[in-house]
Amino acid sequence: MKTITKFLASFLIIVSSSNLILAQGGGVVAMSITPSNPTDIDQVSFIAEVWTANSGCWIGFDNTNIGPGMITIDAGYCMGLLTAICGRTDTFPLGQLTAGNYSLAFNFSSSGDCMAFANPTPSQISFTVTPTTVGIAETASGGFELFPSPSSHTATIRLTDASSGGAVKVFDALGKLVMNKILVSGDRTVTLNTTSFENGIYMVRLEQADGRAFARRLVVAR
Repeated sequence: MKTITKFLASFLIIVSSSNLILAQGGGVVAMSITPSNPTDIDQVSFIAEVWTANSGCWIGFDNTNIGPGMITIDAGYCMGLLTAICGRTDTFPLGQLTAGNYSLAFNFSSSGDCMAFANPTPSQISFTVTPTTVGIAETASGGFELFPSPSSHTATIRLTDASSGGAVKVFDALGKLVMNKILVSGDRTVTLNTTSFENGIYMVRLEQADGRAFARRLVVAR
C-alpha cells in the first residue's frame, strides 16, 4: 500500500542585500513507493518529485536511515534565486525490507552549499511490506479463483473442484489470522465479508482436506 500526497512541503526564503530583496524556495510535489505493493523479497525504492528555485536542479546531499518501522531520508537541494523553477524526480533505494508497516519521513531542505539554508521540512508517507509466505507450503497456481481484487466489501472464492472439506484462512500483512471459514464438502463458492478489514493487502489461503494448500493475494481498498 502506498500513500501519495500532493504539494507536501514548501518554503520561501527572503534574502535582503542592501536595497535588493531576493527570494528563494523549493518544495515537495509528490512522493511514492515502488513497487506500489511491495513484498519482503522486492527491491523497494522511494520516489520524490520536488521543485527548486534553481536552474541547475542540484542536490547537495542525501542520507537514508532505515530502522524498525521507520525510515528517514534527509535531502538537501540547492535553492538559488527565484528567477528559475526547476522540477526533478529523485529515486532513493531502500533495498529489501522486513514485512510490516512503515512510516517514511522525507526531510526536504536547502543545502548549505547554496546561498541560504532552511531547517528541514518533513513530509511523511506510510506503506506496508507484505510477507511472501505466511507459514506453510503454498501452491502458486490452481485451487481457486479470487475476485474482485481490489475488494471493497466482499470477495468471492470459486473453487476449481468441489470441496472435500478444509478451510479458507485470511492473513493480514503481518501474518495475523483475521478470518477462518470452514469448508463444507461439496462447496464450490465461498463469500468473504471484507467490510471490517482495514485497507491493505491480505493473503487468502485455501487449505484442503488432502493437505494441499493454495494462496492468492487480496487487496482491500475503499
